[in-house]
Amino acid sequence: MALVNGFGFNDRKYPSKINKVHTPQYSKWRMIINRCFNEKYKTKHPNYADCKMDERFLDYSYFYEWYNQNLISGEHTFQLDKDLLVRGNKEYHPDKCVFLPREINNTFIRREAGRGECLIGVIRTHGVFSAQVGIGGECVFLGHFNSEVRAFQAYKKAKERIIRDLAEKYRDQIDVRAYSALMNYTVEMTD
Repeated sequence: MALVNGFGFNDRKYPSKINKVHTPQYSKWRMIINRCFNEKYKTKHPNYADCKMDERFLDYSYFYEWYNQNLISGEHTFQLDKDLLVRGNKEYHPDKCVFLPREINNTFIRREAGRGECLIGVIRTHGVFSAQVGIGGECVFLGHFNSEVRAFQAYKKAKERIIRDLAEKYRDQIDVRAYSALMNYTVEMTD
């Protein structure tokens, strides 16, 4: 049995490479190990500073089987998400992770560094509050408002609509738990 990055173990029951290229299962498994145990990675990507990995996922064979059972669409480009089903979750765990298309997963990226001091989706310029939302990598202006809360409410309404539209778009390709979580997702002021 081989140790991988000093933490994961591979009993070689399943392939890690095919034609000298890492399998999608192995690549995602190594990515999780890196996010949870590589201190240099955590320093460069502070969002993963507190990430943990369920001990079952340390076993490549277990992860390989879980991966194959949970990738609904067979689309290996889907990303492994750990915090849609359990908001704020920091643990890669078989019951807390789902595969999502990049388009959905990117909808939840929080740009903390460029956010400023206003509520999420709100900027203040010269005493005026404006709301904006990201759609497909583009920033869409939602209007000017006389209060930060009203600007946030416009952002919240638009963001939740975007999330529900994406859930419908990918309904047949994602886990039913992911679909439900997306359809019931609410944007909070504390986001």
